[in-house]
Order: sequence, then structure tokens, then C-alpha cells
Amino acid sequence: MYERIDNGGFYNPRYCENVNLFLDFAFSNEAIVDTRVTRNGQIIRDIKCPCYKCQNASYRDRATVNEHLYRNGFMLRYTTWHEHGESLNHEVGQSSTIMEVDDNEDGCRQMVLDNIHSRGYTTSTSEGHLPNPEAKGFYNMLQDADELLWEGEKATSCSKLQAATSFLTWKSLFNVSNHFLTIG
Repeated sequence: MYERIDNGGFYNPRYCENVNLFLDFAFSNEAIVDTRVTRNGQIIRDIKCPCYKCQNASYRDRATVNEHLYRNGFMLRYTTWHEHGESLNHEVGQSSTIMEVDDNEDGCRQMVLDNIHSRGYTTSTSEGHLPNPEAKGFYNMLQDADELLWEGEKATSCSKLQAATSFLTWKSLFNVSNHFLTIG
């Protein structure tokens, strides 16, 4: 199944057939398909990409997963498709409900929620119980992640989290020390 290239240097026909079978299997299991609706009303269906580079860490649409599998091959030792509904012995943390999202959503919230669900936690508190101070701080940070950097006439669609992440990326790329960032 995982031999992409045949002896002649061409794509192995059996591999191509198996990629299609995998995609049909994965996208037929609604429990693992991330379905969302954009503001424009377009329905987007993504699964975790099992290619060698993505390693089931990124959600991609069918065409992109297909392209990645042809270009990069499957990740090593992924013979039981546990992230795609094969032999599931536990509840998958991914919701199959349709939700509305921004076209420009960066996926941070989805990544955090995926991580919470995969560890068996829930995002709601029990009735009558308030979250502890550490959890409350975390929930506040999640809310702040969606908050716009500034409002008004020259407002952008950039959130506080996107701005902080872009700044830290810039700082890392150009090797800027904290000494040069002090004001005053």
C-alpha cells in the first residue's frame, strides 16, 4: 500500500488505487471529518492529513490530502488509520456538527479544542461549578485570542493572538533580542 513509485519511476497504480480507497473511507466517516461553513455559505470538509510531512497534525481538504499523499507519501508506520476511523476504541474528540467560521480563521481555537478533547477533557464545566482560577485564566486567553487588536476607523481583522504571534515570528526570524524592544 505504501510503495508510491514502481520500478520504472512512475506512480504505482496500486498505490493510486489505495489512496482513493483511503480518501473514500476517511471522508465517509463523519465522526472524524471537520465540517464547517464559511461566511459565504461554502461547506468545507477537512480531515487530518496523514502524509509524511503533516503527520496527522494538520486538517486539509480532500484535494490537498490527495496531493500531499502523492507528493510526500504516507507517514511511516501508519498501517491502522486510527485518526481516520479505523478500529476506534475511544470517542473521537472531533465534532461532526456543522459550525460557522470565518474565512480567515487561523485554526488556533480548533487546535486547542482538539488537544483538550484528545486528552479526555471537556470544554464545559459541571452545572453549578465555576472553573478554577487557572482554567478561568485559560478561558479568558481563548476569548482574547479572538478579540480585535484595535477598533475604529483604521481597524484591521487582525486579532491580538495573530499580532502577538506575528511579532514573535518576526523577532525570531531576525534574531532580535529583548534589549532592543524596551520602550523609554
